[in-house]
Amino acid sequence: MPHRFALLLVPGLLQGVLSIAVLPFATLILTPADYGAYALVVGYAAVLGAVASMGASIILSNRFQPAVSPESRALVSSMLFMVLAASCLLALVSVFAFLVIGAGYPALAGLPFIGIVFALVDMIASSVWGIAFTIAILSRKVRAYAAFMTMRAVAVPAAVLSALFVLDIHGPTALFCGSLLGGLVFVAGTVKIAAPYIRPMIDWRLLVDLFKSGSMLSTANLLETAQLLVERSVIASSISLTATGIWTHAQLYPGMLMTAMRPAIGSTWPKLREEAMEEPASFTAGRHLSHLTGAVFATATVTMALIGREFIDALTNGRFVDAAPFATILTAALGLRLAGRPQHAIIIAHGYMRYATLATGLPAIGAMVMVSILVPIWGLVGAVIASVGYSLLFLGLIYGFAMRIRPTRIRDGGMFAGFFAALAALALVELQQPPFLARAAAAALVMLAGAVAALFIVRRSGLLAAITSRA
Repeated sequence: MPHRFALLLVPGLLQGVLSIAVLPFATLILTPADYGAYALVVGYAAVLGAVASMGASIILSNRFQPAVSPESRALVSSMLFMVLAASCLLALVSVFAFLVIGAGYPALAGLPFIGIVFALVDMIASSVWGIAFTIAILSRKVRAYAAFMTMRAVAVPAAVLSALFVLDIHGPTALFCGSLLGGLVFVAGTVKIAAPYIRPMIDWRLLVDLFKSGSMLSTANLLETAQLLVERSVIASSISLTATGIWTHAQLYPGMLMTAMRPAIGSTWPKLREEAMEEPASFTAGRHLSHLTGAVFATATVTMALIGREFIDALTNGRFVDAAPFATILTAALGLRLAGRPQHAIIIAHGYMRYATLATGLPAIGAMVMVSILVPIWGLVGAVIASVGYSLLFLGLIYGFAMRIRPTRIRDGGMFAGFFAALAALALVELQQPPFLARAAAAALVMLAGAVAALFIVRRSGLLAAITSRA
């Protein structure tokens, strides 16, 4: 089981490490505006992917049986047809719309057409890969999943660097070359993993049922994805593509931390659901997970507040140094969204899916409204306020809905303490500007204390055994 857990963990960590490792080379040529243009198109493609998938992975996880049978073949073949047809149709409509009206919008006029095509190919490939991923996990083909995820983690930065330094392709098109090669890896992975279940057969009645179910299940995911697109679009139109690049670079760091934490959080989820049904609900694993998550995020955010500017300055040749304070606050805000895991488990375990959808959808709508109002007034500071507001509203709804179902003690004090500690450290650095050596020494002490606390929590709680046994 620990070996299987490592197979799930390593590709995500490798992707994060290589995403960082490529920056010192890529930013010798690429600018924040290039990354902003790339982020705008990728955000749009993500919305299309969410629409095309229509909750396919969730439905498949509830109905799929690993044994190769006529039923499983009909299910997989029908879902692949549905997702592939929807994503291809959306891609074609998007290409036509860009050719017809793209020149009329300043934010779109400078986007490379070939880059948009490459991003849409990756969108189609990622949509069907979601089905292959679910099959791999449920049929215990973790080795195949890890192999293709590792190949993509290597292929994307390799394609970007090759485009820049071998093929002499500059601008955002170089980044889209990474999307194209990554998409081709996902196509190969989907064929390899899903091949035993693919047959030229379509169950149309099943498709109708899947469409109805998927439309409901994917609403929250669609709103969450749309929120990212609205955020990037408003920043690009109200400020500039350069600001969009700075903003999406700031989002890179909480994304990496989430990638590192996801296996632990996902692997303990079945245990949390079991504890949610216990009488009384003690949430032993939930309490330890909250403490561990709080320690990790407090360490990361305070360290970033202390030395984030110097780290990003060295990493990106000074191009993205302005992203440092935003990266700190966005990472702290992500930590708040990961709080309340026991309460979230109560909502899901007791079957209140409507509450789960509202808890995700309403904050996303609120964030879109806040971004649209605040960014034109306060710039990226307005986007930060909207992100923190999203996290607080999400957590408040999770707490409130769970209390209506089953009152439970909230044990997220460590996460809130880390959030405010990060804000205090950031304010100190920005206002007082202490010497770098003093900040570096403080950051080293924070990292040491965080590592000791995390190890103590894991060893005392037995959380590692729970994680690896569920992976």
